[in-house]
Amino acid sequence: RMYKYNGSPLVGLFSGRELDAKVTLGPNPATDFLQLQIEVAEPMDFMLLLHDSQGRLIDQKTTQQTAQANVQFDLSNLPVGMYSLTVSSAKGHLTRSIAKQ
Repeated sequence: RMYKYNGSPLVGLFSGRELDAKVTLGPNPATDFLQLQIEVAEPMDFMLLLHDSQGRLIDQKTTQQTAQANVQFDLSNLPVGMYSLTVSSAKGHLTRSIAKQ
């Protein structure tokens, strides 16, 4: 049997579709904190995944039914390097690169 659940924000990771959203990151390069703003046309759940350059999951956050989200990531304990932040919803996903100084 195969089940499909379309309500999860993780569905967007496997859909192959790019999320239609305005995503603003700052500051980049970051030192201690990274501020993320997401704006979409209709409210939806988001899963935010922060990975290091080796692909290891560093942090994850979720939002519930919102069209505008402001999320902050604490990077103060992370080593200097490159990271990626993936924003996923049931409608698709997108990934942005982040430099940590």
